[in-house]
Amino acid sequence: MKNLFLFVLLMSLTQPLTAQSLKYVSAENGLFTRLAPDRGSRSIAKLHYGTKVEVMELTGLQMDLMDRGEKITGQWVKVKARLPQEEVTGYVYDAFLTNEELDPRSVIPFDNMNVIIHGMELYESEGQDYETKREKITFYADLGVTPEAKFIKIQPKKNYKRISVYQSYETSLTVMNEGPHCDLINWKHYNSLWLPLNEGPENTYQTLKYSTTDGSVFVNVDIAELKEAVLEHCGESYAELIQNKTQLESPAAVSISTIYLKIVMIDSENQSSERTIAFEIPMGC
Repeated sequence: MKNLFLFVLLMSLTQPLTAQSLKYVSAENGLFTRLAPDRGSRSIAKLHYGTKVEVMELTGLQMDLMDRGEKITGQWVKVKARLPQEEVTGYVYDAFLTNEELDPRSVIPFDNMNVIIHGMELYESEGQDYETKREKITFYADLGVTPEAKFIKIQPKKNYKRISVYQSYETSLTVMNEGPHCDLINWKHYNSLWLPLNEGPENTYQTLKYSTTDGSVFVNVDIAELKEAVLEHCGESYAELIQNKTQLESPAAVSISTIYLKIVMIDSENQSSERTIAFEIPMGC
């Protein structure tokens, strides 16, 4: 019996502790998940501030870090997070997790400033090179999530005489089937005018919200040209859906496909520079 007790005790000390609980990422600039419980291990994905994670395992591997001049203590834990296009499982440092439910927040880094957007988890679209991202960064959001009516904060990395923020949107055509739909995002668009955002204290702004009417505006389309475009971009099955149509109507529809923010900065020598953020919006739903 004594040997059995020692065996059970030994196993409890050498095996990772398990845990099933929900926590939220509290790291201001996000938290990387890693393949192994080690800072040198390859990162898998970056979890934004406020991301909800499920703690699956407590490793018991303690670590101390200095954060903003303060010593923090925690351990490596295995977590699972559901992101818009994937489910991620990996290890994180739990000193940057909290039990308190947090509103998501994304930090968009440019060379001359950071843009903080509250209430959104953003993920960079693929295929963007470093030079392109110096002036424009494109993101996608989860279904049903848009940058409308959100608070943003500009954190410049140098002094500017004036900072102004503008917003516009782009509409595209979609052809809806029973369930799936085909978005003509590489065809024609309507682009709205740039409208200024009102500035609040300390470089804060609230983004504009668009109405159903705003989202239904489009350029004039010849129906024969539309049918050719649907056949080319979507295939025969979608072309058949609008074969007998004489005008732009269901199952073809118009909706907002991209929302843009443009930040214009004037420096001490009256030189102007711009940075643009594009938000790709899921269509047809």
